[in-house]
This record gives sequence, structure tokens and C-alpha cells, in this order.
Amino acid sequence: MDDLDLSLLRETSRGRIMWWGSSDPRLSYREIAQRLRVDPTTVWNRFRTWRREGFLLGYSVVPNPTLFGIGLAAGSVRIDNPKAKEGFFRDLSSVEGAAFAVDQVGQWVVVMFVVESERGLKRSVAQTRRLAGVSEMEPCIPFHCPPTTMVPGSRDWQVLEALRMHPVSGVSE
Repeated sequence: MDDLDLSLLRETSRGRIMWWGSSDPRLSYREIAQRLRVDPTTVWNRFRTWRREGFLLGYSVVPNPTLFGIGLAAGSVRIDNPKAKEGFFRDLSSVEGAAFAVDQVGQWVVVMFVVESERGLKRSVAQTRRLAGVSEMEPCIPFHCPPTTMVPGSRDWQVLEALRMHPVSGVSE
């Protein structure tokens, strides 16, 4: 970890990083640098190093769930034994409604669920709590995506699939 230069994180406050993380995920390096008030080369070098070192594993493009008549909810799961995390991720695939999970530094994993009903979310959370290795699960909070009036056509779905397969490629590619 000493070889990994994280000065970008040190130069900015946690609040600013969280604010940047909650903004448009397809911002250019220059736009990110402008918002963080650092040199664009600094941001580009950090992303390149993060990918090379395995600190940043990738990106994901997710369509607005309202297109499918569903919502999303997320909660944090604590797994005390780091060796149990691998099994947790494998077993999570059997939980109905589990959409994806993000391994956090330390004992925590953030899990996101698709929500068709309150009852379905409760069932998914209960199944997750019973998985091997789970020590604690914080409340799972539903969040609302902005509604969309767009009805995607076949070309839209093709573009979305291309973005999901190659999210770091430029839009022109």
C-alpha cells in the first residue's frame, strides 16, 4: 500500500470526495479535477495507478430501475472474519433481489437490492442476514431514482449494453 500514491485523497476532504462520488460518473478527468481543484494530470495519474494496482476494479453502468417498475435499496453488512468474505459474495448470488455488492475496506460490504415491494425487500434482507459470516446488517434503506419519461428503443439498449461491457471506453468508441 505504501507504493500506491493516494495524495489525491489526502489533498481533499472526505466530504468533497463523497460529493464527487455522488455526481455524474462519466465526468472527464478535467471536470473531476476542476471540481476537486487539482491538476487534471493528477486525477488521470491516480485513476491509471488505481486500475494498475487493483485499487479501482472497474466501473458499472446501470439503467434507471424505474424503467423496469422497480426501486433500489442498499445496506451495509459486517463480516468480522475477512476469510469469510469470499464465501459471502458467492452465497449472496442465491439471495433473491441482490443486485450487486461492493467490498469496502475492512469488515464492511455494501449490498444493493432491487425492490419490487416492501415485503420482498424484507425477505431479501432476512436471507442476507442468514448467510455464513454475517455478523451484523445495518438497516437497508430504499432510495428513489428520478423518474424517467423516456421509453428506450432497441438502439438505446444496444448503447447501454456497450457501456456496460466497456464502461471506461470513450463515448465515441
